[in-house]
Amino acid sequence: LFGVQIGLLSAIILSLLITQYESAYPHTAVLGRLPGSTVYRNIKQYSDAEQYPGMVICRVDASLYFANSQYVREKLQKYETAAQAMTNVKVRYVILDLSPNGNIDTTALSSLQELLNDYKARGVTLCLCNPAKDVMERFVTSCFVEKIGYENIFVSEHQAVSACLTKLAGADQVANNVLPFYCDDQLSIFPTDTFSDNGDGDCDV
Repeated sequence: LFGVQIGLLSAIILSLLITQYESAYPHTAVLGRLPGSTVYRNIKQYSDAEQYPGMVICRVDASLYFANSQYVREKLQKYETAAQAMTNVKVRYVILDLSPNGNIDTTALSSLQELLNDYKARGVTLCLCNPAKDVMERFVTSCFVEKIGYENIFVSEHQAVSACLTKLAGADQVANNVLPFYCDDQLSIFPTDTFSDNGDGDCDV
């Protein structure tokens, strides 16, 4: 009986350690569009997933908080460098899918702001996709949404990619076949009237 209790306790401790590790070092992925669809998946799992020069589409499979914020920043920078080296085209847009993120703490938000500042200094635009309601509200109350711009927050990867490709086409005057997958409906960004600030014009830090 004592041996069973020791084994059970060991299993619980091991499970907690694994959970903590996965939270601090979450799985991240570069996404690509599955041919003929508006679905985006991990390029390591789908070798035929399409990527586009000048942009990187990423996903973090965990909520952002103090223990993983620096790790996530490093992964995003690594993906940007790898994409630029592979295509020999400067990355102008980094699209971050936030759909797995249920919340974000102050440290992670600060890290995201630093990342945004770094991107802006280098002429890179950060776009966010499908933030949860609580995350979006935190972006509003912290004034992060004003820094990144509502126009750079989208409800899906596909809308973000379509918008970025449109801007790239306008900037570079690329061939028409660079834009192969527009939606029939109009592009729509994250609804700006869904959230409001805290009423006095101030931002929480």
